[in-house]
Amino acid sequence: MTTASPQSFSARAQVADRHGRFLQAPPPGTILIVDAPDLDFEAAHTLLSYNPRAVLNAAKGSTGRALATGTAALLDRGVTVIDDLGNDILDVRDGAVLDITDADVSTKEGLLASGRRVSTRDANEDATGVQERLVSKVGAYALSASRDFASEQPLIVDGVGLPSSRVKMEGRIALIATPTSDFTAQKTQLRQFVGDHNPVIIAVGTGANALAQVGLKPTVLVGDPRDVEARLLKKVRQVVVPSTDEVVPAREMLKRHSVDFDAVLTGLSGTDVAMLFAASNGAAAVVDCSAPRTLTQFIDRSGLETTGSVLVAAQLRDRLLSLDALLAVYRPRLSGWWLALLLVAALLAGVAAFLFTPLGSGLIGVAGVLPMLGRSLLSPRVMAGLHGHDSQPQITKVTARKVRS
Repeated sequence: MTTASPQSFSARAQVADRHGRFLQAPPPGTILIVDAPDLDFEAAHTLLSYNPRAVLNAAKGSTGRALATGTAALLDRGVTVIDDLGNDILDVRDGAVLDITDADVSTKEGLLASGRRVSTRDANEDATGVQERLVSKVGAYALSASRDFASEQPLIVDGVGLPSSRVKMEGRIALIATPTSDFTAQKTQLRQFVGDHNPVIIAVGTGANALAQVGLKPTVLVGDPRDVEARLLKKVRQVVVPSTDEVVPAREMLKRHSVDFDAVLTGLSGTDVAMLFAASNGAAAVVDCSAPRTLTQFIDRSGLETTGSVLVAAQLRDRLLSLDALLAVYRPRLSGWWLALLLVAALLAGVAAFLFTPLGSGLIGVAGVLPMLGRSLLSPRVMAGLHGHDSQPQITKVTARKVRS
């Protein structure tokens, strides 16, 4: 990729399908093309998990009909956003090199589309009236909450339809890495916690990418298998696929890679399914590693996802923690090497203190006399007198003189 100026650059592109998913995980620095009117917070963080160079939106990122906090989330992470490009941008083939100049998108054949290059100021202007839309959204949520709860009650309250875990989860901590997770700032502390407590790590969709960035691997994957690389599917111990109907997403893909999976019929989000799955299998604590969200960002989702999150949080209230809260009270354990070193240091300190006591000083004096006494006892003259071979001739000579006399 070459960069001519902050407003002009080139990179390879990948196009998402109508559900916002890619045929394969885009490499970092890719230009991602989506068709996402009123881009929400969750969808934006799914895109951010791929570390894109830019996001091109065929639709308007904010139409004024919804909260649409996704564009601002992309801009906060330094991602270039161009929206309202039209449907022609969706015809780009995966891997094609696109040239971005201001709000224009071109290929080697020429100009492809023009849109609006969104700035932070634009995003703030789009957010005008967000409080009025928030009140409206909360009202709609309240009206749909009863209906949503009735449809999901067996799963949320009784765990009906949740599979058994293929890994031992009873009494262990479950870490839930979600599409909004970002462990960069907590990498050292998180890795130390994982080493100390060996939790069950569950990745929800592209949350696996956030884990990979800090050198961690999930044990269980929950979500659409198309959100992660195929090679990861074979490394996890269990794959759980939520689905709103009997048609399981990517069933053929899973069969092609010989990956067993468990389907869960629900309209809840993958994050909520992962939490319920961990709790129903006996996890002592469930740690939600999602990025912090404001009320606006929390409500900026479909009604069922919002309702589900509230109900699941209420169901797991005794076991649910945020990652920030967990790490705030976590104290690393001392390793065996450190304990051995401390023991040796304490022993040496004790010996040194003892030697400064009267008894210790007396022992030092005795220790100093013993070598001198040893040297005198083992002198050549004394040794000659004690040696039998040297004394025998002298006795013989005296006896011989007495005989001759």
